[in-house]
Amino acid sequence: MSRADLSEQIALQLIREMPVGKFKSTDCQMTLHTKFPAHPLAKADGPAFGQLFRRDILPLLQRRGVRELGNQRPRQYEMTHEAKRSLTHG
Repeated sequence: MSRADLSEQIALQLIREMPVGKFKSTDCQMTLHTKFPAHPLAKADGPAFGQLFRRDILPLLQRRGVRELGNQRPRQYEMTHEAKRSLTHG
């Protein structure tokens, strides 16, 4: 599986597992550690995790309806109903 395909699988898994509402990238770490242990994100922590998440996974999540909330630090995101619906509507 290519890195792009793996990142897409991670994004889909996060949409499945994360509840609707606000979250931080670090809220996704356990899913990555348990479901995708070979991915570089699973080995990253702290600021490195946030940077890799933002670069590799966030664009895929945003295409499915996840939103970034303002200019907050630490960055916060919103899992939307739209993102959840994207799992059943392609």
